[in-house]
Formats: sequence, C-alpha cells, structure tokens
Amino acid sequence: MNIPVALTMLASPFSLPHNERWILPIALGFFTLLTVYFTWRLKTDEGNKWLFRKKMKVSALFWLACEVLWQFHGADSTFPVGPITGILFLYLMSQALVYGIYCVIQKKKTTAAM
Repeated sequence: MNIPVALTMLASPFSLPHNERWILPIALGFFTLLTVYFTWRLKTDEGNKWLFRKKMKVSALFWLACEVLWQFHGADSTFPVGPITGILFLYLMSQALVYGIYCVIQKKKTTAAM
C-alpha cells in the first residue's frame, strides 16, 4: 500500500532537499490563488451556498478517485496520478477552508443579530 499523496504533500516541506525547495512557494501561491478565487465565488453567489457545497463534494469525489488510482497503480502508472491527486488535494483544501470560514462568519452574524 502506498502512502497517501496528501500525507506526502504535507510532509514534503520537511523532507525536500535544499535545492528542490523552490516548489514550495509555487504550491503556496497556487493554494493562495485558489483560496482567493473560491472566496470571490462564494461571495458573488452569496445566496447559493448549496451550489458551492455540491462543487466541493464533486471535488472530494475526484480526489478520492485519484487517491484510489494511486493506491492501485502508484508510481509505475503511465498516467501522472500522483501530481494530479496533489493538485486536487490543494483544490479541495482551499474550498474547505473558504467554506469553513464562511460558516463561522455566518454563525457569528446570526448570534450577533439575536
């Protein structure tokens, strides 16, 4: 059984050689851009948070499918499953972060209004 791609990605800042750490700012920038994009999308679709949740569920299903492919085929696959799974993980985590903050803000608004 392979190590899940998400765990490898989260552990990579501590295990990368010094000359390969140039990828970290790129990944953090990608995560930041995704987070800003999803914040904008959720703000413009304020009344339609259910659509955002559906998109988040679809992203989770794609990520799980890629993770299962990674477990069965691993690095010997001709299709680059590992990098795609990593990108989908960043995509899903930025959606979850934005939606979590949105829910906390909405809860504070309703508590303050009472």
